[in-house]
Amino acid sequence: MHTVVRMKLLLVLLMLDCMCASADVWEFFGPKLRSRRRSLENENAVHDYVKDLTKKYDYPLEVHKVISRQGYILTLHRLPFGRKSNATKRARPSVLLHLGMFGSPECFLFRGPQHDLPYILADAGYDMWILNNRGSTYSKAHVNLNPERDKTFWDFSFHEQGVYDLPQIIDYVLNLTRQKDLFFIGYSMGATIGHVMCSTRPEYNAKIRHFVNFAPVTDTVHILPPSYNIVFSVFPEFVKSLRAQNITELFPRRALAGNILRSLCQNGSSMQSICVASIFLIVGVDYKQFNPELFPHIFRYFPDGSSLKTAEHFIQIMSTGIFREYDYGTTGNRIMYGSDAPPKYNLSQVTAATSIYYGAGDIISTKADCEYLAKKLPNAMGLFKIPYHHFNHMDFMWATNVRQLLYDPLVNLLNKYK
Repeated sequence: MHTVVRMKLLLVLLMLDCMCASADVWEFFGPKLRSRRRSLENENAVHDYVKDLTKKYDYPLEVHKVISRQGYILTLHRLPFGRKSNATKRARPSVLLHLGMFGSPECFLFRGPQHDLPYILADAGYDMWILNNRGSTYSKAHVNLNPERDKTFWDFSFHEQGVYDLPQIIDYVLNLTRQKDLFFIGYSMGATIGHVMCSTRPEYNAKIRHFVNFAPVTDTVHILPPSYNIVFSVFPEFVKSLRAQNITELFPRRALAGNILRSLCQNGSSMQSICVASIFLIVGVDYKQFNPELFPHIFRYFPDGSSLKTAEHFIQIMSTGIFREYDYGTTGNRIMYGSDAPPKYNLSQVTAATSIYYGAGDIISTKADCEYLAKKLPNAMGLFKIPYHHFNHMDFMWATNVRQLLYDPLVNLLNKYK
């Protein structure tokens, strides 16, 4: 199937997924489907799969709630130790994992201890924390605002998550563990948020023992593939259409949407090859390391929701190539910033010791992008290519051999700074 057709099909599916989140759309279909929708949504709304997964694999789990300065109630999942250790031993170095856009903790947990990073680090003697992004399933709450009714709830991008959420989470972890610093691992937009924090709140560099970047997205210097030109050309109309329907939440985790995607992409489905090819248009092609049998699990936990504004901001930096604050347009920028264009994030302020990992097959965060970032950072300690030529953006989570290719070498790196 032609690239343009695949991309348009994918965008139509994404649009339908967003529309499924709109109560107004469901009012059109009558009481029976509205009732079914509520039943399916409640299935996801009340069930914590993180607890199921950690219990299944016999790992301890703690759930922590932190109220941010802006009133958002953020959830942290903690694996304080591994299966072969216990809580009586001396304090373990803390590791904070920041997920990518639309990511959930289950994305890094469902395959089990032989494959998934949190289990591996917990077994290696680390106190493992996973931060749920603002607006995702487990961080979709506020002290005053109702995310289902108040559009103000969704008025944020990754900028606010870096300026307000991440610093407060770090303080919470350090105060609770009585440590002076922690290891920070940012995957994709999680790394982006880390750089926002360190550049705008430079005092937090001292609280990061080592900043590990998995496929970071900051300045984009490589030539983007045709698939992204299609995305950039239609995204403004996509946003306009959603805003016209008062939809400001993007891709929330919904049982119905997940069921549809699982049905389309499961083994034996005639659509599975299109599912795989469509995803590879976004993240890079790697048939060898991706197992399509994971689809039923993936679409149970992904995508996990964020704000439309966050996706807009992410698209802005990728399409312009400039790592800067949210672009409100010339008039809006003059009001917000006093200038025609948004201010750039000052990466020279990111003084924490930093390591960067990239995949040669990644078309979102490329070798050129990561080399450019490493030159910008004053304390870049290492730039590491994953030793597999087709390693793509998604492989950081789900490559068949990700443990051997990335996670085990990462443990060795962290142990040097332990």
